[in-house]
Amino acid sequence: MPRINQPEPGQVIWTVVNGQICQRVYVRADDAYNGHVLGFPNAEGSYFEPHLYAYERESDILGIQLESARQQAEEAVARVPRAELAYRNALRDERDAAYAAAAAQAA
Repeated sequence: MPRINQPEPGQVIWTVVNGQICQRVYVRADDAYNGHVLGFPNAEGSYFEPHLYAYERESDILGIQLESARQQAEEAVARVPRAELAYRNALRDERDAAYAAAAAQAA
């Protein structure tokens, strides 16, 4: 996954903006604010980006997202037995408390 650490002005990059993968044009480094200026490939205008998250291809970012999703799924699967045990223990405790309350009322 070739991440672009030092893009050239005018270079087309892939990045993530508001959770969406998009293509941008690298305009320049902004040393005054320690960031980068990115432009739109088919439109006028540019904007400041403090942290450059740039890759050569869209598939590079999709690969990172896929690996992250797999890891999150594995972690969720590992949490299931513990959650199920907590759920069953809570049901048992509630049932036992209901029986105790019913027995105390009957006595």
